[in-house]
Amino acid sequence: KIAASGTTWVGLGTSGFAARSADNGESWADLPRGLNTDSQTVVFYDAAANGNTWIVVGDTGYVSKSIDDGLTWVWQIQGLNSGSTTANFRSVQRSGNTWVVVANAGWAARSTDNGATWAALPQGLNSGNTSANFNSVASNESTWVATATTGFAARSTDDGATWTALPQGLNSGSASANFSSVAANGSTWVAVSTSGFAARSTDDGATWTALPQGLNSGFTSAGFNSVATNGSTWTATGNFGWGAVSVDDGATWSAIP
Repeated sequence: KIAASGTTWVGLGTSGFAARSADNGESWADLPRGLNTDSQTVVFYDAAANGNTWIVVGDTGYVSKSIDDGLTWVWQIQGLNSGSTTANFRSVQRSGNTWVVVANAGWAARSTDNGATWAALPQGLNSGNTSANFNSVASNESTWVATATTGFAARSTDDGATWTALPQGLNSGSASANFSSVAANGSTWVAVSTSGFAARSTDDGATWTALPQGLNSGFTSAGFNSVATNGSTWTATGNFGWGAVSVDDGATWSAIP
C-alpha cells in the first residue's frame, strides 16, 4: 500500500516495514520498523494524511501517527477506543479534521480533532451485521461509505457521526459480494469486490446500480482489490494482472492492457 499527500509518499509493507519519499517517489528512506509500536511484525494495511498529519493502521489494533509529514511517528492507543484493543484495522480515511477507521469484526472509531482523540462507532456501523468485516471506508466531504465482506455496507451523511445500512451487495448482482474497496469522486461512488461484482452510485451513495461483472476487464470473476479515481478517470485493479479503466466517471469500463 502506498499513500500520498502532496509530494510526500508513505509505503507500507508486511512485518512492520515502511518507507517514506519526500520527492514524489523519486527517492525513498526507511521508516522505523513497526513505526515505533511495540511490534516489529505488525502488518500495516492503510495510511491517510491531512496536511502534515499522517495516520497508519494495522492488525491487532496497532496505529501510529505522525504530525511532521511522516518524519517521526508515535504509537497511538491500541484499538483507538473502538471497543477492541486487538481490532484488525483495514482502512483509514479523513475529511477535514474528521477521521474514521474501520476493522474486521465490525469495529470502527472516529476522531473529530485530527486524530488527537478517538471514540467508538457502533459495531458493524448499523450495516445489518455487527461483525461485518470492513475492508474500506471513503468520504466525500460529510458523506461516508464503508464496505465489507459478504455484501454489507453502511453510509453516513453527517460526517461519520451516525450510520445506516446500504443494500446488501449494493445491488451489484451478488448480495454476498466481498467488497474490497470503495472510492468517491464528488457525488459519484464505485465499489468493487473480490469476485468481479461492482456497483456505482451517482447520488452520493444513496442508491446503487450494478456495473458489468468484471468491469469488462477480460475476466468476469476478476478479484478486484482496489478502486481509485483521479477526477473522471477511474481504475480498478486486482489479482493476476486483471484491471479496468473508466474515463467517463465510472459509467463505462474497458480492460487495462
